[in-house]
Amino acid sequence: MAALSMAEFAAGITGDNPNLPRPVNPISTNAMVGGSSSGSAVAVAAGLCYASLGTDTAGSIRVPAATCGILGLKTTRGLLPTTGCYPLAPSLDTIGVMARSALDAAQVLAASMSISARKRIFSHLPPTSDALSDNAWDNLDKGLPMPDHWRLAWCPEHEDSYATPSEPQARVLETFMSWIARFAHVSHVSLTNYPELTRHASVVLHAECTSTHAHALRTPSTRPLSPTTRALALPGAAMPAFWYAESQALQHELTMAFLTLILKDSDMLVTPILPQGVPDWSAVLPDSPEFDPRALIALFSWTAFVNYMGLPAITFPIGEDEKGRPVCIQVIGKPRTEALLLAFAWRIQQERYAERGFSPASSPAEKANH
Repeated sequence: MAALSMAEFAAGITGDNPNLPRPVNPISTNAMVGGSSSGSAVAVAAGLCYASLGTDTAGSIRVPAATCGILGLKTTRGLLPTTGCYPLAPSLDTIGVMARSALDAAQVLAASMSISARKRIFSHLPPTSDALSDNAWDNLDKGLPMPDHWRLAWCPEHEDSYATPSEPQARVLETFMSWIARFAHVSHVSLTNYPELTRHASVVLHAECTSTHAHALRTPSTRPLSPTTRALALPGAAMPAFWYAESQALQHELTMAFLTLILKDSDMLVTPILPQGVPDWSAVLPDSPEFDPRALIALFSWTAFVNYMGLPAITFPIGEDEKGRPVCIQVIGKPRTEALLLAFAWRIQQERYAERGFSPASSPAEKANH
């Protein structure tokens, strides 16, 4: 019996929780672990389990998966029920999977669904039984659609300089996108409505987090919140009510505009996920002399807007930087295209990692230091 640590109340983009020991990244003890599903990412990356469930409200599956060099899948909003999960921002909260293999992630996802939902997502998987011993599960990869030629939209640019990939990251990303062009049509796109989507995502997050923790904010002596949780919950208390109403009202319209503008002629959108790479703990902890607020904000610069639209997204490593730390991409799909996202990850895994899967491996320099 064991427990996995996470950010307090899932309210943190790092795995730092004042109530628990800090999780250790298997890649390097200096490397931070993203949050909030930090313990889940570490356990999978360290080989303690094949896969783990997590929650994602603004990147809480994708960011820890990326910092630990494994696969992280955020599902379409509502695909998996959040019943039994403590809420952070219910409109944004999503259940997902972390794994070292795309097929492991697919099997856990399929097992987590109702039979009717499984039939819609994995259309080639016979929905005959919930038992994992059923022969159908042995051929799950046959239920992952594999187009002969992929259509990808690619956007590496960000309106904020700290969220634009650094030179080492850009080199790995550009090399990968050039390599992938041999079996995919890649079109360069610009996310012109990114600021608007991010603003609405932030409004919903803060407003609903305030509602979730309203009692603790009014009577802090009953159950004091950590500084990180308070920092996430307090802004919503000061927001005009019509901000939240507007953000909710515009969600469908803005999502449809995004799908029409960005994914009309593409299967998926590829973006960076950690534009400045996996930072050290010292760069993202506010009480550290080396704290850099831009490094902290950059962690969720490419993820939060996806939750506002409720779209599925997957992240996985495609190389390493000069420190031997993973360079990952994020791939965003249309609603309920989880099988397509997993199939794409499976294709990359087979061609670049083979049987090793998305498993973190420290560079000689990192091993020498630790």
